[in-house]
Amino acid sequence: MRSPTGEVIFGGETMRFWDLRAPWLEPLRGPNGLDLSRLKKDIQPWQERRSAEYMTHAPLGSLNSVGGVATEINAFKVESPLEPITLVV
Repeated sequence: MRSPTGEVIFGGETMRFWDLRAPWLEPLRGPNGLDLSRLKKDIQPWQERRSAEYMTHAPLGSLNSVGGVATEINAFKVESPLEPITLVV
């Protein structure tokens, strides 16, 4: 996606970040905007591990959920605060 100034950006749905200038972001810029290959190389090992361990389902109400219900299999459904949590299979 491109910003109004023509810069190539990733995650353009968050329009508020089009003009973000930060010391950690500048090394990731290429001549035409953010460089995808530089972004891929900048991922730290602890970030990969955390995403594998903790991102098991979409947060309720997020863009990756349908009707407020997580779309992944590894989700829990709570019937009532007084009842135990049951696994949805």
